[in-house]
Amino acid sequence: MGALALSISGYVIQDARNSARQDSELAATESRVQRLEQIAATTTEARIRTEVQLGELREGQNEIKALLDPHNSAGRRTRK
Repeated sequence: MGALALSISGYVIQDARNSARQDSELAATESRVQRLEQIAATTTEARIRTEVQLGELREGQNEIKALLDPHNSAGRRTRK
């Protein structure tokens, strides 16, 4: 009977260790998921800011081209 009690208590202790380890792994995984979500949000915000800045740069480039076109056309006419 004593051997059976020791055997059962051994299983209970092992199960408790496994449960504690699983709980620890779950907590670590949840923490990693939260961190990855934060990184994804930051990356998305940075990408959106970059796209907006690129759009503004393209608009500025088009404005400069529009200003230079009459100047370039006039320069070509005088060279002919």
